[in-house]
Amino acid sequence: FEDVPPSMRLPYHNTFHTNWVRQRAVTIARAIGLSDRHVVLTDIAAAFHDTVQVSHPVKTSNGVVIRQRHAGQNEVASAQEAIDAMSGPFAPFTFMCEEYGIVASAIIATIPGWSVEYESVLPPFLTPCSHPVAPAVPVVAVPAAPD
Repeated sequence: FEDVPPSMRLPYHNTFHTNWVRQRAVTIARAIGLSDRHVVLTDIAAAFHDTVQVSHPVKTSNGVVIRQRHAGQNEVASAQEAIDAMSGPFAPFTFMCEEYGIVASAIIATIPGWSVEYESVLPPFLTPCSHPVAPAVPVVAVPAAPD
């Protein structure tokens, strides 16, 4: 994150934010009684949830140029980076096939959506059918971390 030129940085996507999400997601995973293995998967998903941050400049109606994140694409690419790391030579242990999907789905669940009803950002890809690992990451990642 810190290697990105200052003009292209999204200030909240940095190592502080990543570590903040990791700590809280792991705390939630433990609090809801997930196994040690699932806590590891939660930590991996939290660590990788924002690794890809692509944006493009957009000029607003008042002439201010802002960076528009590629929401959805960034999270899918981040999920792929997590899977690549999990299957790479430095992986801490061998993961089962379904564990790749669990981590990817937890990261995909961080794609933000807007709720008109609640006037708030919500994770639309978090469903009742999501694996128990999945809620821990978007619950803390979708709301912005305090600066």
